[in-house]
Amino acid sequence: LLKFLNGTNSYFFINVHPYFRWSRNPMNTTLDYALFQGNSTFTDPQTGLVYRNLLDQMLDSVLFAMTKLGYPHIRLAISETGWPNSGDIDETGANILNAATYNRNLIKKMTARPPIGTPSRPGLPIPTFVFSLFNENQKPGSGTQRHWGIVHPDGQPIYDIDFTGQRPLTGFN
Repeated sequence: LLKFLNGTNSYFFINVHPYFRWSRNPMNTTLDYALFQGNSTFTDPQTGLVYRNLLDQMLDSVLFAMTKLGYPHIRLAISETGWPNSGDIDETGANILNAATYNRNLIKKMTARPPIGTPSRPGLPIPTFVFSLFNENQKPGSGTQRHWGIVHPDGQPIYDIDFTGQRPLTGFN
């Protein structure tokens, strides 16, 4: 696959969900770091790169793996990312406030001009798709599996969102 993508100058699309990484071990990754709130950093001991959010760290791990396999120039695109707006009682952090914070900060990062990129690829744009438009109340699995939407099935917003990234984060309810 990587050989094909490299030969056609195509993107490698990945689903990346910092919520799952954070929720598996919230003692080792702060919620602020997972939500792009910039209150904590991680310095990679091998590269010296400084990370200010979990998404960039996860993206760069894919980029480093592709480089190790001999494909250092394949571009990444995010086919799906988001944060659950609700979940089962034991699914800590899955709530409307965190979902709104994650998606608002994600959009702010991905729509920045000039592009921000990641620590290993600064300044490069990353095409990104937010998951999901609707909550899926009939989807099997845990509560979080049904609650990734930004609107209810009737089309009413679950929380305010600005896909242009121009609205100040302080301008939301």
